[in-house]
Amino acid sequence: MLLKEIMTKNVLTLSPNDSLEDAAKLLVEHRISGAPVVDAFNNVIGMLTEGDLVRQQKPLTQPLYLMFLDSAIPINLKSLNKDWEDLTAMTVAQLMTQKVVSLHEYDEVSEAAETMLNKKINRLPIINDEGQLLGIVTRQDIIRATYLESHHDDADGDE
Repeated sequence: MLLKEIMTKNVLTLSPNDSLEDAAKLLVEHRISGAPVVDAFNNVIGMLTEGDLVRQQKPLTQPLYLMFLDSAIPINLKSLNKDWEDLTAMTVAQLMTQKVVSLHEYDEVSEAAETMLNKKINRLPIINDEGQLLGIVTRQDIIRATYLESHHDDADGDE
């Protein structure tokens, strides 16, 4: 079964310039846990999830210091800088995950399942040859297509 057969085609998307408040409203109102971020040409440039918004609320990492010749040298500066960027983010572009894993509309459902499990992700944007967003596949879509729809046809015949 191909991803184009099970994907949700009317995808709720975010713009990189959307405020985090607007993005949160979209996720909550539509009861979705994440949405792709697209540019003006409908190319996927990021993904914003509930996890990103929750991560923004965590306390800053306490700096770790290495004492050397009576000087304190911070050794986790990269982590500290990332926490600070997340905490001060105002727009989707500042908080979104930029390295988005996506699959092609003609890829198999089994490939989506394997990718989701290996990468520990819950949704995959589905793109065409030009990299434009065509749809999205979630773990629930895979479950529905593999367990419910094939048996659903059998159940309809009994009524």
